[in-house]
Amino acid sequence: MTKLSTTNDALSNDTSLLDEIIERTEPLSLPDQHVSLPSIQLAKLVSNSAEGVFVALNESEAPVLALSLAPISELDIGKICAIQFINGNKHAPLIMGLVQHNNYSATSTETPLNNVVFTNRQHGQLHIQASDSITLQCGESSLTLTADGFVQIRALYIDNYASATNRIKGGSVQVN
Repeated sequence: MTKLSTTNDALSNDTSLLDEIIERTEPLSLPDQHVSLPSIQLAKLVSNSAEGVFVALNESEAPVLALSLAPISELDIGKICAIQFINGNKHAPLIMGLVQHNNYSATSTETPLNNVVFTNRQHGQLHIQASDSITLQCGESSLTLTADGFVQIRALYIDNYASATNRIKGGSVQVN
């Protein structure tokens, strides 16, 4: 019985300590209870320089230096971003992220990236095009496609499975 009463005493002491902390803690007071902090707003990315990222809240105001939670590149300039204001200060915007547009056309969308073109086509197809070669690599395995029509598969092991016919066709077929 002494063990149970000791446990109850410890619990009682912890509860009274918690009650004391709650009584002594003053509620958090804001400087002005009637000021409502702005909700998320939209702004336009104006520039990205050594000084930082500048956003325009609207056409009539000068751009404002902003902090960002998202990486911003030169390609993002002119895009719309979602911002909030740090401590409600209109001169301290925080970029939450870029607004994404779902403007994919039904046929295809091309995105050039250093002479490589990624094309999103209908029905979940992805077309990747390069002028010289494309190599996919993962560890010891690689698949290389070249512009002159050469396909090279390199791996430690290659398994080839087919549910139906497995055909090997070519001008000549060499095994080993």
